[in-house]
Amino acid sequence: MPVGDYYQKYGPIYRRRNGQVPETAREPVRPTSPSPTRRRRRRVRRYAARHQAALTPVPPPLIADVTERPSYPSRLIAPPKPDTAISARERIEMRRLQRRARLQRRFAVWRSLATTLLLCTLVLLALPYAIGLSYHERALPGVAIQGVRVSNLDPSAIAATLHVQYGDFLEQPLTITYRDQTWTPSLAELGVVFDTEATIAHALRYGQTGDPLTRLHDLATLLVGGVDLAPHLTVDEAKLQRYLLRLSQSVDHPPRDAALSVQHGYVIATPADSGRQLLPAENTLEILAALRTLQPQQITLRTRALEPTVNNQMLAAAEQQAQALLAAPLLLKHGEREWLWDTAQIADLLEVQADHTRMEVMIDPERLAQAVNALAISFDSGSVEPRLRLEAGALQIISPGRTGWRLDQPRTTRFISETLMQAAPTTRTVRLAAEKLTPQVTPAALPTLGIAELLGEGKSSFAGSEAYRITNIKAGAARMDGVLIAPGAEFSFNTQLGEVNAENGFVQGYAVINNRTALEWGGGVCQDSTTLFRAAFWAGLPIT
Repeated sequence: MPVGDYYQKYGPIYRRRNGQVPETAREPVRPTSPSPTRRRRRRVRRYAARHQAALTPVPPPLIADVTERPSYPSRLIAPPKPDTAISARERIEMRRLQRRARLQRRFAVWRSLATTLLLCTLVLLALPYAIGLSYHERALPGVAIQGVRVSNLDPSAIAATLHVQYGDFLEQPLTITYRDQTWTPSLAELGVVFDTEATIAHALRYGQTGDPLTRLHDLATLLVGGVDLAPHLTVDEAKLQRYLLRLSQSVDHPPRDAALSVQHGYVIATPADSGRQLLPAENTLEILAALRTLQPQQITLRTRALEPTVNNQMLAAAEQQAQALLAAPLLLKHGEREWLWDTAQIADLLEVQADHTRMEVMIDPERLAQAVNALAISFDSGSVEPRLRLEAGALQIISPGRTGWRLDQPRTTRFISETLMQAAPTTRTVRLAAEKLTPQVTPAALPTLGIAELLGEGKSSFAGSEAYRITNIKAGAARMDGVLIAPGAEFSFNTQLGEVNAENGFVQGYAVINNRTALEWGGGVCQDSTTLFRAAFWAGLPIT
């Protein structure tokens, strides 16, 4: 029989038409669903048994040209016999049962996988607890504290290990230096607590506390490479800041401004000095970094420089200015009279002014005014009115008047200031500004004075007095003789008497001073004042 005819006769189309089942249906189908009725199940079983016998080996293929057409499969289902034909309903039911059987087989596989996965999960979740029970009160393998392994050690052994490892650190954790000063604070002074118990508890708890997933994660970490725990250090930053504040009292010092003074004609310069201030924030960070090493460390305190307001450059300029002011003495002249101010006197007139931008040596206006006023006391001579005497009702000049001078203090002050500020002087001379004073009473003006009679007279006797007393009484009377008092003017005995010294004809003698008798210039001159008081009293002149 040709191959094509055989294929048409016994091929898959022919078998489907005659109700033959495929080879996969040789085994009887055992439905598991309880939904079909008992009668239907019996029909299916009969169908399966009837067709089981109909399954026969496929006849051998005929020899043919395989290049023309592919060969038929090696196993074929024989055509069913006429009495084995089944209905379409039974075929549908059979296919449904086959699909259900396949689904049941797949479900069984997934159920096995799920069961296996569940068992594995339960084992994994229970494993950390089992390990924790086996390592009760001991550290798990792979646990280290700052590089020191504490695996399988109990709390006492871990404490001993920590003491050996960090004993030096606990005794002297830090050495602080600044220049030639050294401090060795303890952990308590720094506000640091090394919590050994918390460190041990952390090592014992690792991998043995928490939920199952956390424990599994910790165990995986230990298995891969272990874990290195940090010891528990507690730092009281407020206490650390207070310790640094105490150190700052030994380190901090304010800047010193440059200073300049002129004393006794010499310029004294004090150079500036930078200050120092401790940096609390930077030192706190450095101390904390050193403590984290858990080994004795040495650090140097960090400070910052505080620059002075008045620096040495300003001082140098002011010193040069002061030297120029004191380069030479000052000569004051008026006619034939001269006064010499040496450098010590000039130095008393100077003042130093300084701020954050400059230092300057200046002439103090108040001091210069006081010096000029003192000069005026010795300079001013005033005009001397002529001395008069009343004889036979007529005035006579017994001593002629004299021209005087009065110092012009404002102009003299300006001249002195300008001369002192001259640059690099070799000699400095100031011509004093003064006003000439002439006597108001002249011989031609005597008749106009209105003096025609004696108003009062005072007399006293010094007969039998000591020689020194007689000399002083005569010298005092000579100072009062013929003095003319202008209308409305006030006469002062002490002013008219002047200085009581040898130049004015006085000698030393005994006088009553503070209720005690003592040797004094002009002893006995008080009799002159008493006699003058009598004359003024009897003349009716007002006495103040």
